[in-house]
Amino acid sequence: MTSKRRLIIPGLNQSLKLYNFLKLSENNIDVVKFPCNGEDENLYLNYKLNQYGCFLDNYNEITYDDIFCHSLGSLVFLLNTQKLKFKRAFLLAPALKTWKPLEVLFNKLSPRIKTPSLNLPSRRAFSFCSISLYKQVIDLQKNVEILCQSNTYRDLNITIVHDPRDELVRSCDNFKYFNVFEYYSVDFPRHLCLDFIERIVAEDKTVEIFS
Repeated sequence: MTSKRRLIIPGLNQSLKLYNFLKLSENNIDVVKFPCNGEDENLYLNYKLNQYGCFLDNYNEITYDDIFCHSLGSLVFLLNTQKLKFKRAFLLAPALKTWKPLEVLFNKLSPRIKTPSLNLPSRRAFSFCSISLYKQVIDLQKNVEILCQSNTYRDLNITIVHDPRDELVRSCDNFKYFNVFEYYSVDFPRHLCLDFIERIVAEDKTVEIFS
């Protein structure tokens, strides 16, 4: 059993069962549970994403060797880095920017509209997402961009893990504020990139870029 402590901050509407293959207890891995990863539909729809940082308060007593943040989880982490103690962090497929045509479309639609999730039932917490949540993601992205431009993350060991084939996330200008590791995932969809976590957990020593 590894002595390293690790934390996973999951993405929007991810089922936490998605991470069971990592043998969480055996590998000393904690997983944050947001309302969007739970079972309560009312909380999922009405708990504001800009309040998700409060869920990190439960993990501020531990110094983590690694923090893995997936998609939305990257935004929540970047807006609350001061709450956590860590040696290094990895942003997996970070949702740092929404494709402009999608942002325009979301702004035209009613926030009450629900869109079906295209993810497999075993990988999602709910069968749908709302336009309201997508709009809130865009608001978080803008807040992160402000922090990037003020060099908030300059002295932190944060690496973006990006698969160029990612179906949802594209590289953007904000990538330049972090270390960037181009990683070709064996997962499908590529956006998951969870095999990267498995690789890091399995290795006693990681490659120099992550030192």
